[in-house]
Amino acid sequence: MTMITLENVGKYYIPQYTSHDSLRDRIGHWLKSLIAFPVFRRKDSPSREKLWALRNVNASIRSGECVGIIGHNGAGKSTLLKLISRVTAPSEGVIRLGGSVASLLELGVGFHPDLTGRENVYLAGSLLHMRKREIQRRINDIWEFSELGEAFDRPVRTYSSGMYMRLGFSVAAHLSSDIVVLDEVLAVGDLRFQQKCSRILDALRRRNATILLVSHNLFFIKALCSRVLYFRHGRLYYDGDPTTGMALYEKHSYLCTPEWALPVTSREHLEAFRVVDIQVEDATGKPTTYFTYGNSLTINVHLRCRETPSLANVVISVIRQDGLPCCAYSSRLDNFYLPTEGDDIHVSLTIPQVRWVADSYRLDVLIWDHDFNKLYTAVKGPHILVSHPLLSREFGVFHESAHWQCISSKAGSPAFSG
Repeated sequence: MTMITLENVGKYYIPQYTSHDSLRDRIGHWLKSLIAFPVFRRKDSPSREKLWALRNVNASIRSGECVGIIGHNGAGKSTLLKLISRVTAPSEGVIRLGGSVASLLELGVGFHPDLTGRENVYLAGSLLHMRKREIQRRINDIWEFSELGEAFDRPVRTYSSGMYMRLGFSVAAHLSSDIVVLDEVLAVGDLRFQQKCSRILDALRRRNATILLVSHNLFFIKALCSRVLYFRHGRLYYDGDPTTGMALYEKHSYLCTPEWALPVTSREHLEAFRVVDIQVEDATGKPTTYFTYGNSLTINVHLRCRETPSLANVVISVIRQDGLPCCAYSSRLDNFYLPTEGDDIHVSLTIPQVRWVADSYRLDVLIWDHDFNKLYTAVKGPHILVSHPLLSREFGVFHESAHWQCISSKAGSPAFSG
């Protein structure tokens, strides 16, 4: 049975003008139009510039499929989820849905901030046309799965992003919906909670629910999804096997210049240094992308030099899957200098013990001058996965071991008094 049909779907936005696609925006626009004097009203002009977030998207998704949606930032992934969730309307084309939709989109969408977690569960259930008795039968399961404790009865506006996502995933997973839409939900929580989410997704698939999952974590996509939709520049570039789709995604990003570096790269020395290849190895010298916290990691960088190699300050930047720069390693700061001659240089950096918490990371390579004033080049590198049974981004970015000791107190001191 076909659950989602997309026919020539497109969505555009007009810069510097307010869009009125959601119900809230339309009501606000309508009220303003009643007050405003007609002569001052601005009318849409067909000649105004349109920025297309999505264009000519055609796809058919069957009941029970778990589909991963991948692509670079700005490719149109989240826009598609909003269209399917009816948060906003398509500018062109048709979307047909064969059942009810439960969505967990970006922070702030789907829950009322002044209602408690419990009250938002009832609100979400009513929007899915569930009876109060049905919601009551499941609310304890939602509470237990979310691990919110007493916070379940506090207003959602007091929640952290992690608490919000836990509640949102619990609601989406436990209420009766035919289509479950998830945007970066597995980026939050420790490994144990992510494993719980994976088990729930498996249970949803067994009851024939259709799942759409957006994530920059390609390892989760590969483990959970039987199909991927790869979006590039607002268009559906690939639809099919996850392994092939992810290979295309990594091929199109590998050794490309990050967006932030485009305006700051030195125009005078564009070809002074070129990164030819980046390889990641474990302690045995075996190429791999999977590491356990505490393992040794080696990054090999192949450079082509048109200027004196010793001018180069090689920097390895570690970028978390959500785009957060976590740390950087600099040859200059470590007092390592490239040779003064040669046009084909291989540089190796070894991290004796990986201290990044469990997550997915990208290893970018930047070539600066020694004073960090001139950026010669910057490229996106390979993705790696770091695992640990407990340490997650809720612990921060790093977890460095520390020395603990117990300072004993005399019996009868305040520390031992009952």
